[in-house]
Amino acid sequence: MEDIGYLQKYAEDAFGGDVFEKSVVDSMMVEPLIYQPFIHEKETGDFAYMPTKSWDQLKDVLEEKLEEYNETNIVMNLVLFKDAMSHVCRIVRMLFQPGGNALLVGVGGSGKQSLAKLATFILGYETQ
Repeated sequence: MEDIGYLQKYAEDAFGGDVFEKSVVDSMMVEPLIYQPFIHEKETGDFAYMPTKSWDQLKDVLEEKLEEYNETNIVMNLVLFKDAMSHVCRIVRMLFQPGGNALLVGVGGSGKQSLAKLATFILGYETQ
């Protein structure tokens, strides 16, 4: 937490004052700082990276996507806590790139495969 405070002070010093408006500096420190393409997909019909307004909004959308996944596939019982939600958003971002791929590293049973399956489902891709 000490590092976050240092970063905020550094950003305020570097970008504050006469260079940028206060709103620009404040928008850099918003929590959660996660951009994703799938929340606004329903409204516009296409993928566009937009900031996530709140953890609750992101959790609601991911739970809805998980329910859709569970209707057509083997049921996954996932607990979507903040780290899991941010990991899904990162995986979506990587897979959405042309030729995108990811190597997920971690101990067995940590949810790598489940989060990857959810991310591919969100993008409309098929897994084997």
